[in-house]
Amino acid sequence: MKRPWAGSWLWLAALLMPVVAAGAAEFEMVAPGAYVLSGAALAAEGVPAEVGNVGLLVGEDAALLFDTGASYRQGHAVLTAQRRVTDRPPRLALISHPLPEFLFGATALQDAGIRVVAHPHCATLIAQRCHTCLEHAIESYGADAMAGTRVPVPDSGGEGGWTVDLGGRQVEVLDFGWASAPGNLAVLDRASGTLYAGGLIAVDRVPMLRDADLDGWVAALDRIVSLPVRRIVPGHGPVVTVEAVAALRAYLVALDAEVRRLYANGASLSESVDVAALPAYAGWAGYAEVHRQNVHYRYLALERADFDAATRRPPRRSGSGNGRRCRRAIFGGIEKRPRSRPLSHCSESAALVSNSRLSRARSSASTGESSCTLRVKVQPVGVCTNAKPVGASM
Repeated sequence: MKRPWAGSWLWLAALLMPVVAAGAAEFEMVAPGAYVLSGAALAAEGVPAEVGNVGLLVGEDAALLFDTGASYRQGHAVLTAQRRVTDRPPRLALISHPLPEFLFGATALQDAGIRVVAHPHCATLIAQRCHTCLEHAIESYGADAMAGTRVPVPDSGGEGGWTVDLGGRQVEVLDFGWASAPGNLAVLDRASGTLYAGGLIAVDRVPMLRDADLDGWVAALDRIVSLPVRRIVPGHGPVVTVEAVAALRAYLVALDAEVRRLYANGASLSESVDVAALPAYAGWAGYAEVHRQNVHYRYLALERADFDAATRRPPRRSGSGNGRRCRRAIFGGIEKRPRSRPLSHCSESAALVSNSRLSRARSSASTGESSCTLRVKVQPVGVCTNAKPVGASM
C-alpha cells in the first residue's frame, strides 16, 4: 500500500541530516595522520565558550589525544569526533597545562577507558585548586552546561619527556618545565613536522601570566624555534608556522621591559597597571583586560624578587620603641615582614593586590601604623579563585 506521507518524511530527513552533520565538532587534518579540533568548533557545541584546541595524532595501531575540552560534554564531543576520524583507540590523552579550558573534558575520556596523563607539577596544581575552579565554572556557565564534569585525577607522566609509539609513528612528549604554567607539555610529531604546543602558544591573543615563569616561557619559545617544526597547533587560535612564535616572544619581552622601567622609576602597582600600555598589541584578543592583569603579575614578581633578595640579608634589629624584634625585608625606606613563601596566583584568577611600595609608604606615613604587617586587599577576578599557593619547588 502506498503511503502518501512517506516521501515527506524522507524529504525532511534528507533536509535535516546535513544540518546535524554541519553543526557537529569535527577534527580537521593539518597533515597526514595529524588533526586539530578547534576551540571554536567545540564552543559551537555549547558553553563553556572559553575552550582550547584539541589535537589528535593517529598511528597504525593507536591514537593520541592532546587536551580534552572544558566540560564533560565537550570531552564526549571530542571522543565522538575522534571516532569519526579513526577506529584506532586512543592510547592516552595528555593535559598540556592546568587551565580549565583544556582539562575539564578529561573525565569523559577516563570514563571511556582512556588513560589521561599530565606532568606531575600540573597534576599537583589540578588537585590543589581545580575543585574551586569547577565550582566557579558551574556558577558562570550553569549546572546544565557543566553536567557530569568532575576534577580529573591524571596519571603522572614523569619529568623530562618521553616517546609514545602509536604503531609506525613515534611521537615525542616534550617537557618544557615551568613556562606558561608549572608542568607545560607539548607533543612533537617529527613525521609531519607538527608541534602541538598547548599553553605555550596563543595566536593573536594576549597570553596570561597568572601562573607563568616569564623567563622560563621565553626560554621555551626559543627552544620551540630550534625544533624541526613546519607547523604549530597552538592552545588558542589557528594553526601557524614557527614564525608566529616571534610575535608572542616580542610581547613577553616588551611587557617585561616596560614594567621593569616603571618599577625602577618608583611607580606604584596601580600606576603601572594604568600606564603600561603596549599599543602594538592592542588588536589582540583580551588586550583590554588581560594585558592589565599581566602588568599586575609582572610587577608583583619584581617586588617578590626584592623581598627574596632582602630576606637573604643578615637579620637586623627593629628600631621600634617597644623593643620588638623581627626579621624584615627593607627597601625604598619601607619595612615589611617577609612572606614565608611566594605569592601564587590561580590560573583562572587575578588576586588584585591594592598595596604597592608607594601606597604602603603613604599609608604608614599618614597613620603612624607599623609597616611590619603587610595589609592586602584581594579582589578575585574570572572563573577560578586561588585555593592553595603554587609550591616554590616546582
